[in-house]
Amino acid sequence: LHYRLQLLLIQYFLLPPILLKTMSCCSADGTQKMKLHVLPVSANSHGVLAIVKALGLEDKGLEIVDAMGKTRTEEFIAMNPCHCCPTLEF
Repeated sequence: LHYRLQLLLIQYFLLPPILLKTMSCCSADGTQKMKLHVLPVSANSHGVLAIVKALGLEDKGLEIVDAMGKTRTEEFIAMNPCHCCPTLEF
């Protein structure tokens, strides 16, 4: 799953700049945000975070969540049965 997320963000990174300017990580009413669950020590998380920061998605409503110690909880496993990071929550 984390490789798919990296590939998705890389493909998104290659979109024309005009699309990047209009992109939003919030719902239409601005209430629901996408959350990116990462582990600070994970190389996979570092790759995704580099793309997120390069695109400026933190400023567009993407919430970065530290998942350290939370990947084995029932709530996280319901979201991602493989309990690995990074995980994108819509």
